[in-house]
Amino acid sequence: MTVLYWALGLGLAALVGCPAEQLGVELPRGGPDAISQEDLRRDTWLLARASAHTTSPNQAGAVIAQRLSQMRLLPAFGGEWTRTTGGGLAVCGRKDGVQKSVLLVVAQGDPTTVDGALAWAGLVSLAKGWDQPGQPTRTRVLCAITPPLEGAWPPPWLPVPADQVTAVAVLSS
Repeated sequence: MTVLYWALGLGLAALVGCPAEQLGVELPRGGPDAISQEDLRRDTWLLARASAHTTSPNQAGAVIAQRLSQMRLLPAFGGEWTRTTGGGLAVCGRKDGVQKSVLLVVAQGDPTTVDGALAWAGLVSLAKGWDQPGQPTRTRVLCAITPPLEGAWPPPWLPVPADQVTAVAVLSS
C-alpha cells in the first residue's frame, strides 16, 4: 500500500511539474505576446461593421469602449467612456498606476475608414498587451480620437490634468 501511495505521489509530482501546454491547457499570454494579428483583424472588422452604414464614429466609439473595458480599463471621463468636442469624438480608458504621472496613448483617425479603424484596433491590442495583474508604475490613459491631435496643449478632450502627462505616444492612420 505504501508503494502505491509513493508511485501515485511521483505521478502527481511529474504531472504538476510539466508545462501546462503538454496537458492541453492554453494559458493566457501577457505583455507583447498577447498582441496578435487575429485580434487586429477582428477589431478592425468590428469597427468597420459598426461604421458600415454611417459616417458618424459614434458606433465605432461604442465598440472601442466595450473592448477597452474587456481589457480591464476604466472609463477615463469619470463614469463615461466618451467625450465629444468640436464635432470630434474621444473614447478614453485608464488604468491607474502607483504614481500620478500619466502615459497617454492616442489612436488618431477616422474609424469609418480602414486606416483609422486599424489605428483604433491597434490601441485595443496595446491595451490587451498591458492587461496584467497589479498596478503599473504610471497611470495609463488610452484614447481613440477622431479630431487631429494638432493644436494647443492641452487638447479639450484630455481626461487628466495636463501637468500629470509625462509621455505621449500617437498611433495615427
